[in-house]
Amino acid sequence: MKPTPSALILKLTKRKAETETNELVNLLFTYSELPIQT
Repeated sequence: MKPTPSALILKLTKRKAETETNELVNLLFTYSELPIQT
């Protein structure tokens, strides 16, 4: 059974969101290791 286009879009959107979340987490960890500048 072929997935419907909307299901594919949903899957891609979810994957994209997860990728962006991982990048944000990596950025946060990178910044947290730097000295905090106020």
